[in-house]
Amino acid sequence: MKTLVTAIIASTSLITASGAKPNNIEQSLRLEAAVQLEEVSRRGDLNENLLTAASELLDDQDLFVRAMGEWAIARKIGRDNNHEEIKSVESSDAEWYKKWSAISVNDRIEMDWCRQAISNAIYNNPEKLRSSVDKIITRVNAMGPDAATAAKLKSLRSKMDATKDASILRRLWVDARRANRSFAFAKANLDFDQLILYNRFACHYKPNVCGVNTSWSYKPGGDIVVVSGLEKHAKATPLIKGKLGPGHIHGMDLSFDKSKVVFAWASQEQWPPKFSTHWPRGGNECFAFELRNTTTPTHLYEMDIASGEITQLTDHNFWTDLEPLYCPDGTIAFTSDRSGHSPSCDSKNNDLTDTNIYSLSADRKSIRRLTNQKDVDMHPHLLDNGLIAYLRWEYQERHFWDVHSIWTVKPDGTMSDALFKQHLGSPMSVRDARSVPNTGKLVAIAAGHHTLAKGPIVILNPTQGTNESKAITKLTIGPKPQEDEVNKWSQSWKWPKQRVKDGGVRVAGGFFMMPYAISEKVFLASYGYGNKEARRYGNHHADVDSNGLGVYLLDSYGNMELIYRNPLYSSYSVLPFKNRKSISPLPDMVDNTKNYATCVIPDVYEGMPDVTRGTIKYIRISEALPWPIVPGEGVKRWTHGWSLSYNKRWNPVRVIGTVPVEKDGSAHFKVPVADNASVYFQVLDKKHMEIRRMRSSVSFQPGERRSCNGCHETNTTAPSSKHGIAIMREPDMPSPPKWGINKQLALDWMVQPILDKNCVSCHGENNPKKNINLTKEKSYQTIIENDLVSLSPMDGDGSITQSYQFGSHKSKLITQLLKPNTPCKANLDQDEWLRLVTWVDANAPENDNMFHVRTADGKEHVWRPYPWKDPWTQPKHTPAKGEYLKIPNNKWLEKLGKKSD
Repeated sequence: MKTLVTAIIASTSLITASGAKPNNIEQSLRLEAAVQLEEVSRRGDLNENLLTAASELLDDQDLFVRAMGEWAIARKIGRDNNHEEIKSVESSDAEWYKKWSAISVNDRIEMDWCRQAISNAIYNNPEKLRSSVDKIITRVNAMGPDAATAAKLKSLRSKMDATKDASILRRLWVDARRANRSFAFAKANLDFDQLILYNRFACHYKPNVCGVNTSWSYKPGGDIVVVSGLEKHAKATPLIKGKLGPGHIHGMDLSFDKSKVVFAWASQEQWPPKFSTHWPRGGNECFAFELRNTTTPTHLYEMDIASGEITQLTDHNFWTDLEPLYCPDGTIAFTSDRSGHSPSCDSKNNDLTDTNIYSLSADRKSIRRLTNQKDVDMHPHLLDNGLIAYLRWEYQERHFWDVHSIWTVKPDGTMSDALFKQHLGSPMSVRDARSVPNTGKLVAIAAGHHTLAKGPIVILNPTQGTNESKAITKLTIGPKPQEDEVNKWSQSWKWPKQRVKDGGVRVAGGFFMMPYAISEKVFLASYGYGNKEARRYGNHHADVDSNGLGVYLLDSYGNMELIYRNPLYSSYSVLPFKNRKSISPLPDMVDNTKNYATCVIPDVYEGMPDVTRGTIKYIRISEALPWPIVPGEGVKRWTHGWSLSYNKRWNPVRVIGTVPVEKDGSAHFKVPVADNASVYFQVLDKKHMEIRRMRSSVSFQPGERRSCNGCHETNTTAPSSKHGIAIMREPDMPSPPKWGINKQLALDWMVQPILDKNCVSCHGENNPKKNINLTKEKSYQTIIENDLVSLSPMDGDGSITQSYQFGSHKSKLITQLLKPNTPCKANLDQDEWLRLVTWVDANAPENDNMFHVRTADGKEHVWRPYPWKDPWTQPKHTPAKGEYLKIPNNKWLEKLGKKSD
């Protein structure tokens, strides 16, 4: 193909050079050659000869040919920078680069129309070109045309009917796009004339939620820019201008009075790092431990835009702070891996970290934690009602494909709760959610599981149902959420058919990122033309090239107009550069003198009509424990590896205690608020057997008071007007289990002694009855393989749990003991019975050790208990700067020092 392309371009180059007009056949061949040249570049095969050929196309009389030459060169530069090596050509003396970089902003905008036509395969089809203009006319009429635009489009369309010449049809089509652009901008009624955004290379590292927060996931380059001249003649003014040295932006926000910008900056004085950011070990493994201990974390900074003065806000020697946003009370919320835990999956050598949401105080002196769960919280954005919306990715007894939902929390960390998709299987995730002004709706990205927050733009209406697919409408048609082809575990894959009533934007693939709603009909977003060859990881993660994302104006009628594209970088997080609408601060309800929060349940039976009143006697409070990461040692992993067939759950667990339920179904009790004290509840009968469980967890702030209806996993209704008996007294302190609250639940110490005492005489090693072998070496395998316990499996869906669906009432290991004439006689005391049913209701955890890949004393691959902290300690406010971790010297860090010399 490369030879053919070169020959066609060479054979017609003299025509362009002489100024002669090519005939239709010659021009068609030249255009097809240009299209093929872009395809060659997309695959990464653009050599110097073809690069020169592409630059020659920039002189062509046909805009489409020039556009394909420009795109081929852009693809080449983007592909060269897709990985960790920097191949910038900003200072290149090459003639092809000089010619390419000198292309005007207006020309690049018109060339983008050609990209759209090529992508949609209409450029060489007369009927499709005419049909495209018909659609423009329809959009203009629907939006309320002005007479001049309508007349111009009608005239152009008539001229298209009068010719069969494809090149003339394309020129008329471009004229129609020019008229439509002016009309679309006028109808957008923008109340700003500048944008603020940041440029950086696209991610070259692992495209996953649990890895993209690292400082090495993007390489140095880019800046925050203010863009003026939005309809044409766009000009970008950089703000940082190299003041912080090499590095990149990792999230930003504009202050309410547009005087300041807060941003996360990853300083990268040494690039590439001392250790590779890719997967030299094969599979899903990388040098995350080595990188984490030899690179600088990302910190928060603030710039006064008028003076250009930059102030560093946070600092740490190990933890990363990113994705900041301004809150109405003067605080800055952000994501951070200060939580000190790791994803519940991945290779044992990947010391990646999860993020939760934190807050920097208004005086910029201290940090406190806002959200508290064992998995991932990220992409926080302030909603119009003053709440912070964020992505919550959780593995609480459900499949990892299903639940990546939108939660909200107040800026003080109270009232954390699910807003949308808590139990909806598809799309896998909805991310980067922001308010659609004056509607109560959200604009978001529908994404996959392993991917970045990229995909189609959707409008969400939570008032139609927290877990209803009908609440999702498509703004963009064409792109689908990634990984739909590998979502074989999902309960269903029903990409919603409904689209916005005006029709929406149709594109041929590619990806959108970081949408921003100007109104219910007008939006800003980053968009990149997809490139299946630009894979960073795996076969199902097509991406955009490193410079692939430009900033667009979109509307619900179908208009999509490029505003700004940086030739060398991708553009992210576009915001109007204007004074923002003020939002009244929500009151701070945190009482830091308390080490607990208070829960009130007026009637636990609400929502459970199948449960006879009087049956529920207790509520068990448990904590889903994280996988800790210890600086200098790395991640401590639970079980024998997350992918083994017997591993039916993602996380270890401990019991905080139980509280009583009154006769009227009311309960009033305390819950812990310490770091990582994210708890979940189970309602129990008089035998302490589970009736219903939460398959989600929730965290609380000191002094917080929460009221909820019934026993549920998503609070979709307002708190009940009932009070109940329990509210008339002081809240109950949970009664801790006899074995203690710091004990991680496991078969070996909870259940195996009971089996040894009561069961192995019949179900032992030699000739076990009914082939049930409950001896120490075989008991767990036997219990799982014979379905003796009813589990909520990690490969199950995330639907709302029903009464008696899982746990001890559904488990043969328990129900066999309750039969009147059971042959399995067991004389259990109260402690043994509680251990047995609690273990089953905890989803039958196998052991209570953590897998230490490295230990401080130089050992590796060691199974040891982990010293869990007291959940009743008060969370502390940490200094924003200066409180470094003392990382112990050990064999592992000494090795790193030697390798990096």
